[in-house]
Amino acid sequence: MHSMTNEELIQEWLDSLKLENKSDMTINEYKKCILLMLEMPFFKGKHLLDLNREYISLFRLHRADVDAVSARTLNKNLSGIKNFLSYCLRRKYILENFFTDIQVKYKNNSLPRPIAVDTLNEILDNKAPLNPKYNNQKLRDLAAAEIAYSGGLRISELHAIKLSDISLSTLQLKVLGKGNRERIVFLGKKALEALSTWLLIRNKWISKAGVEDCGYLFIAPSGKHIAKNHLGACMTALLKAHGSGNIGSTHALRHSFASHMYNKTKDIRSVQEMLGHKSLASTQVYILVDHETLIESYKDAHPRARANQD
Repeated sequence: MHSMTNEELIQEWLDSLKLENKSDMTINEYKKCILLMLEMPFFKGKHLLDLNREYISLFRLHRADVDAVSARTLNKNLSGIKNFLSYCLRRKYILENFFTDIQVKYKNNSLPRPIAVDTLNEILDNKAPLNPKYNNQKLRDLAAAEIAYSGGLRISELHAIKLSDISLSTLQLKVLGKGNRERIVFLGKKALEALSTWLLIRNKWISKAGVEDCGYLFIAPSGKHIAKNHLGACMTALLKAHGSGNIGSTHALRHSFASHMYNKTKDIRSVQEMLGHKSLASTQVYILVDHETLIESYKDAHPRARANQD
């Protein structure tokens, strides 16, 4: 008989994640995967401390073959289970971490592709005629897309921007990223123009709605802070309305920022800093290096690749 219930054990683990400054998104994802385990037909009614190698293998097979989730989703699930087992091992609730020989079946690469610079310019320059009924909302969505691309922001970071985070005089924006890591991102000329237009519309919406200003940059016509999922859906619709096929979700703007910046600067460390990544490996996933830049980087860096040796 175990001294703690599953619910108590999960809560203790989640509390430890908060102390480690894990983001709310990561904590929710980890919690979700453990709850999924408890719902599995082969594990219902069992205690989490009874987890063993066979149960984890069954979980992996069920998620991949029955639920048909992507490799990326399966990785997230297994990452949560691995973290949970590591915690239990540290607390000596278990004697072994059974995750060590569990392999992930990679079925696809679901990361969004960067958007070509010319295509992105066409979308953000907004030369298509505006629908008068949704004119102001589209200008809001364009401002959101410009800022997301200008700073390489996650949708959660974009959604959380407050007016107090913006410095128009220095063209800088304070962002709170994963793990409560704060960074400063920059606003380009186009982003500033779109932001200035949106701020005028925003003031009109607040006034018309007759509500107290919530302080967040992106709001709905009601004057309230727009829901994160709705903001993301609006930006995705803006990108897909271009008509050049499925060019991805709003996260493609972050990938585009990373690739475009790297292909110009060839400085992956700077891009890592601007994206707010803790590890360089995370940044490498985001970057699609064009062939010419790769060749030039090689020629510039390799001591025996230059045409004329001293």
